[in-house]
Amino acid sequence: MDSLLLHICCGPCATVAVPAWRERGLEPAGWFHNPNIQPAAEAERRLESLRRYGRAAGLELVVEDRSPASASWDAWLSGLAEASPEERCPVCLGLRLDAAAAAAARLGFARFSTTLSVSPWQRHDLIRAAGEAAAAAHAVAFVYLDLREVYRESYTESRRLDLYRQPYCGCAASKWESWHQRAARRRARAAVVAAGQSADGRLEPPEDDQRSHGSRGEGQTSRGSRGKGQTSRGAPAEGP
Repeated sequence: MDSLLLHICCGPCATVAVPAWRERGLEPAGWFHNPNIQPAAEAERRLESLRRYGRAAGLELVVEDRSPASASWDAWLSGLAEASPEERCPVCLGLRLDAAAAAAARLGFARFSTTLSVSPWQRHDLIRAAGEAAAAAHAVAFVYLDLREVYRESYTESRRLDLYRQPYCGCAASKWESWHQRAARRRARAAVVAAGQSADGRLEPPEDDQRSHGSRGEGQTSRGSRGKGQTSRGAPAEGP
């Protein structure tokens, strides 16, 4: 079976990306290098989740040491507080995929890809552009595979394997933005609930609410206690 170096952002995305590549006749070697993840404890938590998956899937892993940031990463980090997603995300993708392409060339792989293409929250045009630019710079091939259609399956696999699912992309700015987005959704849900209350203060369930018939509503688990987007440890999961 042919091989490729697979840049992996997190364990949950690997659960669907690795089988997809194997189904296509390519055996991936997982490569973890994500200096964008903040703080360091979060990076370690994601790496441990990946290692757990790697043991279950028989996946070879190459983990780059979390060495001091390069000048390029230092420049990116110094501008996080002021940079918008449109400014910081293309640079972050470019730096990570350039490092992946360099690693592929150094380790003897003719091609590389990334699990970032699993997430519907990522800009896939930017992933593709960054991957192709990195491939040209290091004389390897970038293989893009759109895996957004199996994103939801990563939730099932994460629960089955008890993997940590991160609630934000990686950098401190994305963590802050994710917190605000979740808070806005909670306020919106609270407003809907308040609007559905009857005059005597009791909740009026929607007509199509399946929970009124004794079944589990969307996003609940077999234990009936965790909501949509939560993990076996209770952490919400959005995109990687």
